Amino acid sequence: MRLEMSKTTDKDDKLLITSSDILSLFRRSKKRILYFSLFFGVLGVLFTLIRPVVYNAEATFREKSNKSGNISTSLIELLGSDSNTQENEASSLFKSRKILQDVVEKLHLQGHLQQDCEMEGWGSNIKNNLLIFKRAFFKSSNPVLPDIHCPIQLSSLNYSGEIPLTLTITINDDDSFHVKAPSNSKITENKGEFELPFISNQLSFTLTKVSDKLKPSQTFFLTVKPLVATCDELSKKLEVETVKTDKGVLKLSYMDRDRHRSSIFINTTMECYQNYLKKNHDRLALIQIDYLQDRQNQLGEKLADLMKKHADFLKDDLFNSGFVDSNKEMDFLAKSQHEYRDKLLANELELKRLENVQSSNYVYYDSYRLHEGDSQTINTVLTEIRHLKQRRDGLEIELQKKTALKKDSLHFSLDKQLDELKETQQHMVDLQDVMDRFHQNLPPSPSLLLSDPRFLIQDWFERLNDLENIDPVEWQKSRENFLYYLGNLERLFSVYEKILQTRLTHQQNSSGEYQGINLKIAEELYVDYSKRLIDLEATIRQNLFFITQMENENFEITSLSAGLIDPISQEMIKKASHLVLTLKDQNNQSVKEQERLKNELALQRTFLTLHLKQMIELMELNKKLINEKIYVLQNVSLELIHQQMSLLENTLKDYVESRLENLRQERVLIRQHLRNIHKEMGGLPQKWVAEQQIDQELQTNRLIVEEIAKMVESKNISHNLEMIQSAPIDLSVTPVHPVTPKLIPFALLGSLFGGMLGAGLTLGSTLKKGLTISQDNLKLLGHHVSGVLSSSYCEGFQNMIFNDDLETLRRLRSFLVSPLEGSSIKINKLLLIEGMGPDYSSDLANLFVKKGKKIIRILLNFGQAETSSNGLLQYLEGQIEFPSIEKTVYGDQIVAGGMSRYSAELLSSKPFEDLIQELQKQYDYIIGVSPAFPISAEAESLIPLFNSVAVSVSKEKVEELDFYARLSRDHKHKVTFIVVDSDMI
Repeated sequence: MRLEMSKTTDKDDKLLITSSDILSLFRRSKKRILYFSLFFGVLGVLFTLIRPVVYNAEATFREKSNKSGNISTSLIELLGSDSNTQENEASSLFKSRKILQDVVEKLHLQGHLQQDCEMEGWGSNIKNNLLIFKRAFFKSSNPVLPDIHCPIQLSSLNYSGEIPLTLTITINDDDSFHVKAPSNSKITENKGEFELPFISNQLSFTLTKVSDKLKPSQTFFLTVKPLVATCDELSKKLEVETVKTDKGVLKLSYMDRDRHRSSIFINTTMECYQNYLKKNHDRLALIQIDYLQDRQNQLGEKLADLMKKHADFLKDDLFNSGFVDSNKEMDFLAKSQHEYRDKLLANELELKRLENVQSSNYVYYDSYRLHEGDSQTINTVLTEIRHLKQRRDGLEIELQKKTALKKDSLHFSLDKQLDELKETQQHMVDLQDVMDRFHQNLPPSPSLLLSDPRFLIQDWFERLNDLENIDPVEWQKSRENFLYYLGNLERLFSVYEKILQTRLTHQQNSSGEYQGINLKIAEELYVDYSKRLIDLEATIRQNLFFITQMENENFEITSLSAGLIDPISQEMIKKASHLVLTLKDQNNQSVKEQERLKNELALQRTFLTLHLKQMIELMELNKKLINEKIYVLQNVSLELIHQQMSLLENTLKDYVESRLENLRQERVLIRQHLRNIHKEMGGLPQKWVAEQQIDQELQTNRLIVEEIAKMVESKNISHNLEMIQSAPIDLSVTPVHPVTPKLIPFALLGSLFGGMLGAGLTLGSTLKKGLTISQDNLKLLGHHVSGVLSSSYCEGFQNMIFNDDLETLRRLRSFLVSPLEGSSIKINKLLLIEGMGPDYSSDLANLFVKKGKKIIRILLNFGQAETSSNGLLQYLEGQIEFPSIEKTVYGDQIVAGGMSRYSAELLSSKPFEDLIQELQKQYDYIIGVSPAFPISAEAESLIPLFNSVAVSVSKEKVEELDFYARLSRDHKHKVTFIVVDSDMI
């Protein structure tokens, strides 16, 4: 233990005290501490005996109420504070003024009536407490004190004053009583009757006889206290605590001088507490029901306002959105947005695909979206173009074979077609110039196109000039029609230019014979001519076969009738057949006649052969004509195919451009719809939040009402159960024996307090006067302590030096002869300031001698030395030149030589310094032994002459050694302390 105290003289120094110092101090002051302990122990016993006698009534009460607030019981139990909380709350209720006020009014405890002869003082209290202690000590079961019995009883007491009163009631002869009040009270003296209320200022009460032993002139004292003071006093005397084994059980105890009144008070308190619980339950139930109704009304009004605002918002929004529910509107808009985005994506893909559609490299077009007409329309055109290309390629191959036969006509057609192509291109340039100037509202420039009678451009300009000033509406319509005419004319020129370029590419001649027919008629004519050509070739081959067969004489000519159907051939065959039949009738014909028939038959064969040859020649001519017609039709068909392909390509181009424009417009519309959807969706969060607020409000209101209703019902049920279950377990029984006085505990506490008080006073006085030095506090102050000399050494048993004392001297020798810190100067001058301690210089010198050192002791005890003629005193006074040196087993020594009151001055003189200097030359160590006190002037005068100083301390104060503290810090001297047992000095 360490205490620090600042000195008043030096604020930088500190006083340190250790536990060993305190124990040593207490050992020295044990008589004083024992006196205080005994004195206060007797006071504790007297305090216990003079206390009034009381009876302790106890009861147990089952508390079922849950008063832990919003914190769950399990959490409170987990935190370990349930018992304290329940005890505090139950104690607060039982000790509350609300409960105790009812108890006071029922039991009339505001006033205390006592007979004069029964008033108890200190003497009677001591006597009664001793009797009670004796009964408890011997464990007797018989009552030791009689019951208090007052012949009159107090009832219907009511006092509204604020100052306690003591009334004197004297019984009169006529069974009445006289009330005398203090002079400083507002109660007037008056006469009262038994069984009748006594009413005075701020006080009213009724007295009733309960015994016939009431005597006239008998005196009673009625002590009346204010209601608040009475409740506070009873609250202090009433104790409520929880039973450790069951936290729901409360133990109530109350102490009173009247043992019957103590038990009645406990039982009445529990009854009033039950009544309070019932009233409080009824009050809380009504408050909760009122709160529930108010809360429902508030929530209903708030919800009605919110719904009205939302209805006003929906009234404005319903016309635009068409939805009442934001979720449905959100789903609809999200679905529409998704569909429009799909359409926009399909539109973009369709645009890219249509922009790349070309008749030259596309043979089939598949749309990105299903159920669309683009792919069907485009594929129909592409299929037709593909078929026309196949036909064109076939016709070109066929015509290429026949072209070599008609070189002249091709050269003539080439020049003509080139002229037509140039003319057409010039017309297109002029037409573009006309259109540009017309859009700029400028008159047309002269050109061949305007003067060409095949076109009506000049007529249109003249008509527009006539209508411009006459009829602006008609002029506007005619202007639009003229633009249509120019656009159509531009398209025709483009088609014709392409046709001419195609003719030149495929070496085609223009066909004037079939000019104006369409491809279908050309195809039909081509089919018809092809069939006729096939029939002619078949007939030619048949006739050639017939001619070949008729060269054979055995050929039956009648068989030709099936193949030759013309009339001439039929006539010839008929004649030849008749001749054949006649020739076969040889029995009726002569030889000449048969010869004639054979000649005629040969002649018919010859005629038929010539007829067939002529028919073949005629058919060849017809065949040539048909071939020429077929060639012309092929050229026409090829030209028509080119025209058809050009028209289809233009149609496809126009369709694609129209479709692209439609898709672009559709894209604009889709983006516009998406922007509208985004705009509409931008207002949805506000609408959704409003709906969610209403839904949340509805749900919250419903939950709040339900929860409040549940809480109210659960609280009512729980409160009712708690009220029913909160009841006394054990009613208070009138105690037989009073409370035993605690003599022994109070005696022990008094003794302990007295001992502590005595120890504290001793320690305080010591600290005030100054702390006695000790080994521990010296070390705490930073001083070197060589050790402690035991009590045996202090008593003079140097010949029986103990090991501990010997070790102390060894440590002293080692410290004193060690060089100074930071210096190499040898230490050979030692000063022993022994003060009240023993003389240990001989034992210390013996240690030096044992080590073989040459040592001399200078005894400086001028206050008690024997007179000598050649001692140190004589030398210092100048009587001798040098003191005598004595030889001992402990080394050499110089005695003091006598007594002198001026030792301090002599030792600080020049001769003594010269003596020290001379002895340094002869001895290893010089030990000066002085019995001076550490705080004496002699000790301070000797210190400058020696390097090392050993100070013996015993009863010195810590602050008295400040000189040595400063001395040890100057690094010129070595200072050590020897602690001497102060109990033995």
